[in-house]
Amino acid sequence: MEEPGAFQWWTLAPGERSFTAESYGGADVAMRDLRECFEERGPFDCIWGHSQGAILTAFVLAKQAENREVAFPLPQMPRLAILNGAAWPAPYGDQVQALKENQAGLEEAGLRVLNVLGAQDTINPPDQALEIARCYGATDDGKSLWASTKQQQQP
Repeated sequence: MEEPGAFQWWTLAPGERSFTAESYGGADVAMRDLRECFEERGPFDCIWGHSQGAILTAFVLAKQAENREVAFPLPQMPRLAILNGAAWPAPYGDQVQALKENQAGLEEAGLRVLNVLGAQDTINPPDQALEIARCYGATDDGKSLWASTKQQQQP
């Protein structure tokens, strides 16, 4: 049952999780809404996604880095992204995984990513947030990855 005032970027089948789903119901609407926000209120220097929003941000920016000549899904690439408590975006995993081979595309786009994860996150498995971080070029230097010993939280 959905809580009053709750928000979700997409829907999933009962018992499904974002990291196991074959598709996200309404993801096209979420991407459209995000694009419209950028068009109407942007430009933005930073995009911050938490939990499902971090998953959305991870795959939208991967799509953007993949084909920078096309202004989709965003009209412009932000300079900074904060992915807080993400899980693997299963339906878009190939695009995120491709970033490992396209680090030059991220650098050319001028995108820097801070990945935040909670080592004891019980909502989104921290190992999946770490894998997304590695796809975006994170290293263990503490500059692009911030890990808390707690559950989901903002730094």
